[in-house]
Amino acid sequence: MYRRIVDVRKKHNLTQGEFAERLGLTRNFISLVENGNRDPSDRTISDICREFNVSETWLRTGEGQMFTPVSRDDEIKAFLNDLMKAEKPDFRKRMVAVLARLDVKEWQVLEQIARKMVEASAEGKTGLQVIKIAGRDGSYEEHTLTGDEAIALENEIDQLKKPPEDI
Repeated sequence: MYRRIVDVRKKHNLTQGEFAERLGLTRNFISLVENGNRDPSDRTISDICREFNVSETWLRTGEGQMFTPVSRDDEIKAFLNDLMKAEKPDFRKRMVAVLARLDVKEWQVLEQIARKMVEASAEGKTGLQVIKIAGRDGSYEEHTLTGDEAIALENEIDQLKKPPEDI
């Protein structure tokens, strides 16, 4: 399990100190755990799984996928939760405050602008758009799509009730 905890930390590009801070622990404790000199408590394991969206089965046994799938709604909830924890207003918080005041017609205009931006970027010099599709293990694959393919894919994703496991 110790090696898998190191893997989680490194997948998130965190130092031991940053990892410890996110979990409310000390850097020294994380160092001891990663070196196999201290066993993490059930609570610490639970906190790692919750904070970093890690499968508890994988963390404890190495079986299955490292990350648990996250629904779009859960992703949005997590983003807003992190945003509300911010001590001082940053761009993200100001942006969400502005978006929260939009009425239905303004949202429709914003959607049209976003679609035009996608079309414009897809119609670049090559007429192609490179997208990255992330795997649950943190890896990703790059795919090149035409503008129409990118829009079709976006529409398909928008229609999904629950993202498939391979997105």
